[in-house]
Amino acid sequence: MAGLISLGNSFPSRFAWPALRLLQRNPVSFAAVCTLAALVLIAAVAPWVTLFGPDDTEPAATLVGPGWPHLFGTDVYGRDQLSRIIFAARVDLAVPLTATVAALAVGSLIGMASGYRGGWLDMLVMRAVDAVLAFPALVLAMGLAAALGNGTGNLILVIAITQAPTYLRLMRGEVLRARASPGHGLADNRAEELEVGPAGNFGHNTAEGRMDIGLAADHRRQHMAAVFDNRGCGFVAGGLYRKYLHSSSMAFRRA
Repeated sequence: MAGLISLGNSFPSRFAWPALRLLQRNPVSFAAVCTLAALVLIAAVAPWVTLFGPDDTEPAATLVGPGWPHLFGTDVYGRDQLSRIIFAARVDLAVPLTATVAALAVGSLIGMASGYRGGWLDMLVMRAVDAVLAFPALVLAMGLAAALGNGTGNLILVIAITQAPTYLRLMRGEVLRARASPGHGLADNRAEELEVGPAGNFGHNTAEGRMDIGLAADHRRQHMAAVFDNRGCGFVAGGLYRKYLHSSSMAFRRA
């Protein structure tokens, strides 16, 4: 009994049961998931559920219509169409799954490194991403496939290249958000390393630069207000000038 309780409180169960309840509330999604699961199961046991091999030819049964034993008929070479469809499901499922995993892994790693380090690395990575996204995904995939040649491995590589920028930009944005948040360690650890320019010419990060601009605007506002008062320009001109400088300094702080 204790084992069942611990199993029910385990990490996968806490997410599996809510997902199942959501699927039960949406019949269309539930039917789609069941269909996909059935396709995966049939593709996994393809050698045991088909009557013919995918490349077995039967010259006497070319272009036969649906019937027994060829439920989907045969092609011009006498190959069973149902067997070929079931075996092709293996490739159809393996290619996008492998390409998605590869794009997710590579894009996430590069995006985390780019967002964490910043500087020239971030600039180089984002320019490469912009170059990839400048082409439509289908056109880029067709060009890469023509350059690399036919083959399942090349197809997986092409799909991964066209999909990796999406995960890269998403992960980079999350790292930048975490780094900018004061409640995370990334903001404190990287505050001293974020310098303006590749060689650190200014020696201040963006936040410090904004604080310096705001302080300079405050000092200038106080100084000019004192000058106007000493020269007797009147309360009206001095007040208008103070209001103008105050709004300018607030705009600099919000920038």
